Amino acid sequence: MKPLRALALATIVALGIGGGAAVAVSTHAALNPGVELADSVINVSCQNPMNLAITYGTPDNPEDGFNSWLYSWNFDVYIDGEYLTTLTDDGSDGDLRGFHAEIPADQLPDGNYTWYIDVRYGEGEAEEDFPNAFSGEVICTQEVTPVAPTFTDPCGPDNAYWTIPDATEGYTYSESTDGDTLVVTATANDGFSFGDNETTMTWTGTDANEPCPVTTPTPTPTPTPTPTPSSSVEPTETATPEPEPSETGESGVLDETVTPVPGTPAYTG
Repeated sequence: MKPLRALALATIVALGIGGGAAVAVSTHAALNPGVELADSVINVSCQNPMNLAITYGTPDNPEDGFNSWLYSWNFDVYIDGEYLTTLTDDGSDGDLRGFHAEIPADQLPDGNYTWYIDVRYGEGEAEEDFPNAFSGEVICTQEVTPVAPTFTDPCGPDNAYWTIPDATEGYTYSESTDGDTLVVTATANDGFSFGDNETTMTWTGTDANEPCPVTTPTPTPTPTPTPTPSSSVEPTETATPEPEPSETGESGVLDETVTPVPGTPAYTG
């Protein structure tokens, strides 16, 4: 028990005895019967501290002189499922009915995260556990996933390239080189982020400079000429004209007899 809580217990016990009622100090389990989860107001926002304002419940059994706040309350804080710290109300703030604590912003993520708090009261056999008693989510940016560009590397030297998708509201693309490496970077715009609160995503590709295969053309064979069959020309027979019969009546014999015409000496009239 912490000093302030011990003082509170001593005062209650003393009052009980002064009233003539015998009060027996029993085991821890009897000191916090039916303890209820405390009420809380937890304020947290992006890149700001987490502030806890805890109010404990009313005493469980005041007729016996015992209250649920006689032992320390412990608050185990988890960020994105990972344990961060334990906040303990040891009574040093002087508030026996509540607890105020703060987790500095530099202990919290800069971007989106989820949180929950496990609450423990008491110790040993008297401990009461309230797992995942309080939880929430801090949204700093809208998470988006950039479309991956496409890398193309045809055969031949220095001709690789990236095909860049269209930009969106949440991010933009840029291209650069690193030696022989071609680099594409997606950068989240204000108010946006990628997975794990990342704001950049990078793709790289290197030109392989693979030579293109040389294709030797196959010669086209020269076709063998097909002999043309010769044409058989039948000789044309030349017709021999038939001799016309002469005046003598003999075929083929020239009639040399000349008939005198008038006015010639041989004409006899």
